[in-house]
Amino acid sequence: GLVVREMTPEEIAEMNLSPGKHGVMVTGIEPGSPAEASGVQRGDVLLSVNDREINSSSDYMAIAKKIKKGDFVRLFLKRQDTTIFAAFRRP
Repeated sequence: GLVVREMTPEEIAEMNLSPGKHGVMVTGIEPGSPAEASGVQRGDVLLSVNDREINSSSDYMAIAKKIKKGDFVRLFLKRQDTTIFAAFRRP
């Protein structure tokens, strides 16, 4: 699992993200989780999960609750100037 938080206006500007489409900041990753194994890091910006945009912690929680055991999970992330895809099955 992931722990995320809202991004500050300063972080949004610093990362050249749009105020309306900015994602959430990853602040923690469960050790040994599929997210960790797929390369997600603290400080990454989570932009979407399974092609659904994430712009708030509540967006993330609503989508995360719908992911069931065995479901395939696709994350679209931004790390500095690079965009990253991570994919895994939820155990």
